[in-house]
Amino acid sequence: MNNTIAIIVTYNRIELLKECLIALNESDYFCDILIVDNASSDGTKEYLNDLLNKKNNNYIIYYYNTNENIGGAGGYNFGLKKAIELDNKYKYFWLMDDDCIVSKNSLSKLINVAKEKNDDFGFLSSKVLWSDGSICKTNIQRKKVARKIRDFKNRIVRVDYASFVSVLFKREDVIKLGFPIKDFFIWTDDLEYTRRFSKISNSYLINDSIVIHKCKQNIGVDITKESEDRIFRYKYIYRNDFYTFKKEGLLGIIFLFTRLIYHILKVLFLSNSKINKIKTILNGYIEGISFSPKVEYANTK
Repeated sequence: MNNTIAIIVTYNRIELLKECLIALNESDYFCDILIVDNASSDGTKEYLNDLLNKKNNNYIIYYYNTNENIGGAGGYNFGLKKAIELDNKYKYFWLMDDDCIVSKNSLSKLINVAKEKNDDFGFLSSKVLWSDGSICKTNIQRKKVARKIRDFKNRIVRVDYASFVSVLFKREDVIKLGFPIKDFFIWTDDLEYTRRFSKISNSYLINDSIVIHKCKQNIGVDITKESEDRIFRYKYIYRNDFYTFKKEGLLGIIFLFTRLIYHILKVLFLSNSKINKIKTILNGYIEGISFSPKVEYANTK
């Protein structure tokens, strides 16, 4: 029986999802797979239903359709709840996006460290590369609030924050610390969630566990470069960041307001749609002040 289950959230990216699943199938350390489909309309449901009918002796696939788009945050919240409901079958939960392409030994490298540390860790995360082999800017782990990791050579590096692109949690800790906040919808849910774990136990980047993140561009999240029709999405990141980093005390507040000024200046000097983008930034911060979402916990009784 596999002791790890991969949890994947997907939405209308069937070709990338296929590539993700093929890579998992070629892993040297087998895991079962739980797929949360945010009501895709591109044939994902039909493809996965067909896949479920094909017997595979190496792993089990669980498929859940949410019947609406509940965002990445809602998807991981939903997926972890379902994984917990599978009783105590799985020791580890391995979260990843549908455009995350794992290497053959991505999981085994994480499991090796888990064993070496006798499971004394908050989370373990992989080194994330972009399609061209460079470091993926969207998924660089952080130490403290604003310090992104630069050490991609040492095998194990202490970190405080990571993305949901190949990150491993222990089941017992998920029960203790709860689920990702579904009200975030998109963005920062991974930073807020991983920070809960790094606060209770040292957490790590494992540099010899490598995955590829096939996002469209390797520019990180940057409102100055965003197209007009996608600006509205950035309200979530500024609101969610405010909620997440204000909990870090004075350092978090300094970071938030320094970044506010910096991003407004960037928009003014480097961007089009200036008024709309500045309004989005300010509205996100304003909403963040009163934003107080509920953290849900597992019911294991």
